[in-house]
Amino acid sequence: MSQPEGFLYTTSRRGLFKRLLHPASPQPAVHCRPPGAQSEVAFIDNCSRCDACVVACPAQIISRGDGGFPVLDFTGTGCTGCGDCIRVCLPRALRPAATSWPMGQVSLNDDCLANKGVTCQSCKDACDFEVIRFPASVTTPKPEFDTDRCVACGECVSVCPVNSLSISPLPTSVAGHNR
Repeated sequence: MSQPEGFLYTTSRRGLFKRLLHPASPQPAVHCRPPGAQSEVAFIDNCSRCDACVVACPAQIISRGDGGFPVLDFTGTGCTGCGDCIRVCLPRALRPAATSWPMGQVSLNDDCLANKGVTCQSCKDACDFEVIRFPASVTTPKPEFDTDRCVACGECVSVCPVNSLSISPLPTSVAGHNR
């Protein structure tokens, strides 16, 4: 059976229930580009919109954004940093570089369960880099991010049950080749 157009296949039960409970998750106005993206102007000039990076991504987090240009979508999972998207990019809009990380800046909105007195540490549990901590507190602890170590892989975004986390692209001057 084929999937309907626009359908994102996920094998995660958590992802299924998250989408059922929060179907209209807000998307950032400006999306992050895949790892290795050049400055926005150079990326747009060089990207042929061939979808090779979309197809190559094993995590399936690269999708077509405005104008058909690839963007990262962290609603299902995060970026593993495998580099498959960079390897298949023939127009060289994505290039291997040490400056591919961080891909953006994580931000937290007021919908975080900790702000409502509910203990939830799913973002911390999902973070392989251990950059999220919940300091001891007499009230419900709130997440703190070590922005110097965070690579903005999106794992924390994908598991948040109330969609309170998002990743915004960094300016080129901060992130090098990435936006």
